[in-house]
Amino acid sequence: MILSLLSLLLVVACNNEPKQNASDNSQKPSFAITKISELISADTTNVGNIVITEGVVTHVCSHSGKRCFIEDSLGLSIRVEAKGEINGFNKELMGMKIRVKGPLRVNFIDKQRIGKMEEKVNEKEEHDDCSTERKSIERMKEWMNLNNSDRYPVFYIDGEEYEVVPTE
Repeated sequence: MILSLLSLLLVVACNNEPKQNASDNSQKPSFAITKISELISADTTNVGNIVITEGVVTHVCSHSGKRCFIEDSLGLSIRVEAKGEINGFNKELMGMKIRVKGPLRVNFIDKQRIGKMEEKVNEKEEHDDCSTERKSIERMKEWMNLNNSDRYPVFYIDGEEYEVVPTE
């Protein structure tokens, strides 16, 4: 009788396991597309997490093709490094919208380094157009003052994969 009861418990326990269909893809993780503005905020909680974002390619590094910059409709941009399955970015991507997936990273630029950047810009001759660099330095200094911080965060993505987003 005890043996019969144990056998019954074993059968019931074995049959209660959820059945999984081999073709069921519901177990795969899914990621939501995150806006660039959310990635480059002062909040570093997403650093290290896999993110997906998209934007128009505005620059591809001409020396190695190992990085590009993408920009959203608000004019905000983020750097993407070629990692994982990405061997590099082709110049043909310029102006195309791409969707990038990879871990979000951050580097910090401290006040000292920003001061050295400013010195170099000021040392350049007047005929050199440094307005973009000057604006960038001023933006960093302004952000640090507003956020009472001694360092400026520079966010980027270690792009593991990307795809061109078809135009609609």
